[in-house]
Amino acid sequence: MKALLVVGIVVAALLVVGGGAYLLFLRGPDLSGYDGLKNPQISHKDSVRMLEVSFRGKPERVLMPAFNLLFKTYYALPGVKKGPEQPAPIARFKGLAGLPKDPEERAKALAGFADADWQGVVGLPVPEAVASLPATGAAEPFTVRLTAWEYGEVAEILHVGSYESEIPTIARLEEHIKSQGYAISGEHEEEYLRGPGTPFARPESYRTIIRYPVTKGR
Repeated sequence: MKALLVVGIVVAALLVVGGGAYLLFLRGPDLSGYDGLKNPQISHKDSVRMLEVSFRGKPERVLMPAFNLLFKTYYALPGVKKGPEQPAPIARFKGLAGLPKDPEERAKALAGFADADWQGVVGLPVPEAVASLPATGAAEPFTVRLTAWEYGEVAEILHVGSYESEIPTIARLEEHIKSQGYAISGEHEEEYLRGPGTPFARPESYRTIIRYPVTKGR
């Protein structure tokens, strides 16, 4: 829970640092097409060309700079959607997939994760025509690049509510994966459809897609 709360604090802090551009961004896409994901689903997802910023370090030191660098670089790119029509950001966190099932053990694992160095990436989808990046001034522990995020079969669920209340939703998704004969095969991923910057939105109305790559069990 502590780890998820840190993510929420960082996303909220972006509003202070980012000003109006982030406010427009965090209005997010049209959410009407996501209601079906309130129940967990397994489907095929095509690869996506991404602008990504990788990071490693204490979350309170690296997450906000990583998001800031991501948005700053994205807004410098030609031909990308901006303002209310731009895509939602996606984050991948190493170490959050496959946590213990027991609630007490899971809580301990999350607490340890929150206190350790974090490693992962934050990204925004970009058109295939984007072939190069402007100078970013990025330095360790950050790396900025254009790449493809490969998917294939994925399990997804739409979490409605605050970031720190995600744990039961994650548990529902994990149970669905297991019941369908699949296993998690990659990192924990979150797509932030509606967050702290959405006008008049309260934490109970935030929308986050939680996603895992999966493979069929043998």
